[in-house]
Amino acid sequence: MSETAKIREQVIQYCNGFGVDLGCGNDKIRPEAVGIDLRNLPGVDVIGNAARKLKWAVDGQFDYVYSSHFLEHLDEPVEALAEWYRILKPRGHLILYLPHKDYYTEYNPEHKQELTMGLVLTWLNEIGSLEIIKSKMDVGTDRYSFLIIAKKGE
Repeated sequence: MSETAKIREQVIQYCNGFGVDLGCGNDKIRPEAVGIDLRNLPGVDVIGNAARKLKWAVDGQFDYVYSSHFLEHLDEPVEALAEWYRILKPRGHLILYLPHKDYYTEYNPEHKQELTMGLVLTWLNEIGSLEIIKSKMDVGTDRYSFLIIAKKGE
């Protein structure tokens, strides 16, 4: 089961309109979302690095920005979040589903960050006006992550 499949029912209501799935792999949050990934997989619309400036995207272009289990792979996660904030429309939703360092016990050499909900919430507070709609742990059998849903201010 993909990480997105684990959380889809809880977040799909926030994924309305024109959205982007950053680091989508082969399971985008919605089929019509713009899927960005480094790998050429089924469903990927843009092969590219969503950790860098998305030069093709204009300010406030997307109604929602979704990313699952991607931020921990980045060297500069705060800069990436700031870019994701830039492309999000006012009143749009930023949805993050991320592995928590205390519950994700496997070794993954591609992970460059060990994340906690508190750390990511601090970063989000630094990048702009965001109202936290939901922040919760999702732990249990084959679950080791946390969910943050934020709404961009005017």
